[in-house]
Amino acid sequence: MPDHLGDDMRKVKTTDKEEPEKEIKSLDEGDIALLKTYGQGQYTKSIKTVEDDIQTIIKRVNELTGIKESDTGLAPPALWDLAADKQTLQNEQPLQVARCTKIINADTDDPKYIINVKQFAKFVVDLADSVAPTDIEEGMRVGVDRNKYQIHIPLPPKIDPTVTMMQVEEKPDVTYSDVGGCKEQIEKLREVVETPLLHPEKFVKLGIEPPKGVLLFGPPGTGKTLCARAVANRTDACFIRVIGSELVQKYVGEGARMVRELFEMARSKKACLIFFDEIDAIGGARFDDGAGGDNEVQRTMLELINQLDGFDPRGNIKVLMATNRPDTLDPALMRPGRLDRKVEFGLPDLEGRTHIFKIHARSMSVERDIRFELLARLCPNSTGAEIRSVCTEAGMFAIRARRKVATEKDFLEAVNKDSDDQKMAIMRKAFQMFDTSKSGFIETQKISTILNTMGQLFDDTELNKLITQNDPDKSGTVNFDGFYNIASHFLEEDDDESTQQELKEAFRLYDREGNGYITTATLKEILAALDDNLTSRDLDGIIAEIDTDGSGTVDFDGEYPLSRPGADATHHHFCRVHGDDDWRLKDTSAHPIRRHLH
Repeated sequence: MPDHLGDDMRKVKTTDKEEPEKEIKSLDEGDIALLKTYGQGQYTKSIKTVEDDIQTIIKRVNELTGIKESDTGLAPPALWDLAADKQTLQNEQPLQVARCTKIINADTDDPKYIINVKQFAKFVVDLADSVAPTDIEEGMRVGVDRNKYQIHIPLPPKIDPTVTMMQVEEKPDVTYSDVGGCKEQIEKLREVVETPLLHPEKFVKLGIEPPKGVLLFGPPGTGKTLCARAVANRTDACFIRVIGSELVQKYVGEGARMVRELFEMARSKKACLIFFDEIDAIGGARFDDGAGGDNEVQRTMLELINQLDGFDPRGNIKVLMATNRPDTLDPALMRPGRLDRKVEFGLPDLEGRTHIFKIHARSMSVERDIRFELLARLCPNSTGAEIRSVCTEAGMFAIRARRKVATEKDFLEAVNKDSDDQKMAIMRKAFQMFDTSKSGFIETQKISTILNTMGQLFDDTELNKLITQNDPDKSGTVNFDGFYNIASHFLEEDDDESTQQELKEAFRLYDREGNGYITTATLKEILAALDDNLTSRDLDGIIAEIDTDGSGTVDFDGEYPLSRPGADATHHHFCRVHGDDDWRLKDTSAHPIRRHLH
């Protein structure tokens, strides 16, 4: 039958019949995430990426640490079986802790073991099938089945957790390059500690015993603990640091027990370095009239002496002790055979202080070309700990100025602040010494005695004038602020008298070639550092007066008048500062170079 459809309509109809129906798939997580990016904002996709990365990292960390999924949380409630867990606990019999005191017939196939339970019951027991005869030794703690009386497991030594926490780390992170100003001391420590641990065959060939212990003594903050940690790092030895006061316990015998357990733990290590800090807390000299507490401290020291005599000098244990007062230690502890070497840690010299500044500056963000030697000269008689405090204070100055880098000026201000703090501490200590009534006031007639005690020179007339100014009501007493004002005045006068020596030190520091000359440009730099108020015009005028031949260099041998013509003949080397009416030396007592170069 003919149809009235055209060819195009006929083709479309035929195609519709031939195409199968497509299945609609459900959305997967990727599609859902894609929809969320359009529906919840432009940052959702980034958040999802970060969450996936976090989960990947957590999974990787769990794989490396051996944590399973079941260990990361509780099992779901559907898997709980309380009845089965209760039955399992009933079937598991707890083991009783005992100590194996003796092994009978150890060389036979059927050895027997004598155990002590709570120090009063003794039993002869066998081994369980899970324990090998080689696992059990005499004196070892073991777990015993109380029903079958069989040894089921060897137990580790019982060590007080307080003793265990004394172990700092398996390998300290301090190296010899992190210690400054102790070059000679490090060499001595390497000789008596590092060499016996790394090369014991050298002592065997010579037939001598290496030193057992070393005493480190010196002022606080001179690097005793750092050197001990550096030696432990070099030898890969376990480092155990013990503070002497930690061994002073309340109950009788507790301190001696901790010493025994400490050495027992050290013997279990491959190599161990025991560092007793502040050993004078338990190692003081003994007296006949000691009280009960002193007797207990002496028992602890006697146990320490016994342990020092009890281990092999060629073994894996080395003992270091540190104190600030070696004169108070007991002679029995100091004798050869126990503490064979005594190493003194003194104050670092100029080279050592410079090295210490560079060590602490390595971990800081500082500008280039900082003159660490200059900073070291500004800190005479300073320990490494005090230099570290200066570096920290320099960083604080940079933070206050909202800068990311510490400058040389920050270090100079830190040195100046540290010096002011030390001067304040000395004056406060002297004030408190003479304030016997603890009222916060001292009699004005005692001020001269205090100044003499401090070795401070003063003029009586000027002293009386200053006392009158700081005691307006004429009460005959002054508080600490008044005393500080009086004493500081004479200290500043002493600073003025040392100007020539300070400038000489500055000249020598800037004379890098050592030929006795510096350039006029360098001289400008020195003068600008000594006095920030000098303008360029002032500096040019000074240079023109000194460098008369226009050579561009200045030596330290010439003398130049500081007074106007006709005035008193005052002379000073190479440096003058131009005032308004006459030649005079500027007051730069507040500047660290001015105060400390001498």
